[in-house]
Amino acid sequence: MRKIDYLKPIGMIGLLLSGVYSSLFAQKWVDESYQINTKKNIPYGVARNFAGREDTLHFDISYPVDDTVPECGRPLLIAVHGGAFIRGSRTDGLPVYWRESFARRGYTTASVQYRLGVFPEDRYINCNVDAILNTEWNCSNFTDTLEWFRAIYRAQQDVKGCIRYLVNHKDEYQINPQQIYLIGESAGAYTVLNVGFLDDPSEKLWMNGAIDSVPRPNNLYENRCLLNPGLSGPIDQMDLSRPDLGGIDGDLNPDAEAPRIKGVAGFYGGIVQDIFSKTSNSSVPILYLFHQPADLIVPFNYGLILAGINDFFAGSFGCQQVVNRPFTLGSKGIMSLIDSLHSENKIVPQTITHFTNNYATAWEQFLDPSKTGHAVQDYRGTANEVAAFFAPHITEGGCTNAIRKPVQNTITIFPNPASDVINIDVGNTGHYLLRIFDCMGRMVTQTDFDLNRYYNYSVSNLSNGIYTVWITAGNQLVNQSKLIIIK
Repeated sequence: MRKIDYLKPIGMIGLLLSGVYSSLFAQKWVDESYQINTKKNIPYGVARNFAGREDTLHFDISYPVDDTVPECGRPLLIAVHGGAFIRGSRTDGLPVYWRESFARRGYTTASVQYRLGVFPEDRYINCNVDAILNTEWNCSNFTDTLEWFRAIYRAQQDVKGCIRYLVNHKDEYQINPQQIYLIGESAGAYTVLNVGFLDDPSEKLWMNGAIDSVPRPNNLYENRCLLNPGLSGPIDQMDLSRPDLGGIDGDLNPDAEAPRIKGVAGFYGGIVQDIFSKTSNSSVPILYLFHQPADLIVPFNYGLILAGINDFFAGSFGCQQVVNRPFTLGSKGIMSLIDSLHSENKIVPQTITHFTNNYATAWEQFLDPSKTGHAVQDYRGTANEVAAFFAPHITEGGCTNAIRKPVQNTITIFPNPASDVINIDVGNTGHYLLRIFDCMGRMVTQTDFDLNRYYNYSVSNLSNGIYTVWITAGNQLVNQSKLIIIK
């Protein structure tokens, strides 16, 4: 049964953890007991960004150096930064703190970069408040609301691809792929909620497929919103089309053991669609939600993204409205949705919430930034709450060999190594989809075909290297193999 606890700002769990502990009584997975090592700037894939550019994505990783590694590996924690999908970095303060803090608790941890950027408006909408309350007013004017949905979807795909990369390197980083936990702030919270709970292919919304191209963005956005933050090249060089973004899992590092998301922690985030009504299995992640009622960026309950900050500056300073913002459920709204589903006997996550007593008005936050509602003041206390919530769900034994294997092995590909053409020998007549991925997990080609026995496929356009070949029939994987191209 789902358990819901409403915590006071100082945190009931934090009080339970207070006091002096000797190392003999340190609580595993909760107390910061270990020294750690960190490796940075590790690439995990290359993906097409909003403007058609290929972005190389990286993560930083930390892990204990003086622990006893469990038989099946350590739990993995993924930390995801915020920034409204137009700013932010894996090196921001909060994700770095989470990465280091949970590594000291015994996790292997990674702070992850994902694709940033959206198409700006073709009109120029200006308000000179960008240095106030950390708001990028002008750059928040997206060409339409669909860009918000597509930005969240790309981030979700990237984080899933990073998880698969780490699972593929589980022996190197000593990771248990059945014990994966996610934590994110703001846009990162939207992302980890989707990674954890949007797990049914039918949940892909139409706007994440191929849709109409965008009008040319206004030149006045070029330097400030695109070039200076490094999101794209000049507007005249941008690809303004909006192709299909692919499946909910993305295409990065597809050849991986099936991971399991055990827990999700979202800080002042939300959702733009119902991701809880459908689930592909009966074991959903546990969920921790932190939010402040005074949040001016992500509504606490329900409303337009940026509602508070927009209304304040438009009403008090005569700024133009930020356009093309979607409605969102904040953390309180998420809880109302979960309660409604629970009353209908639907499967819902076990959840705890930490909703503060900060009801500061926009003027109060403007005059005293320490009262801002879109932040967490007590890094350590809330991290302790999350750690204490996750800890009872971490298991160390019962390793499973959940590597995805072909359902049947009647397909052979030869020659291998190959040069110009590969021959595919299929034992059964049928309709098949062939996809080839490079060593960075990018899909470089795909084709579908019908055949009785043999199919010849040209690989002359592929560079020298090692590739992964996937062949599926319907939704069923029937072959997965390595292919070496030598010319």
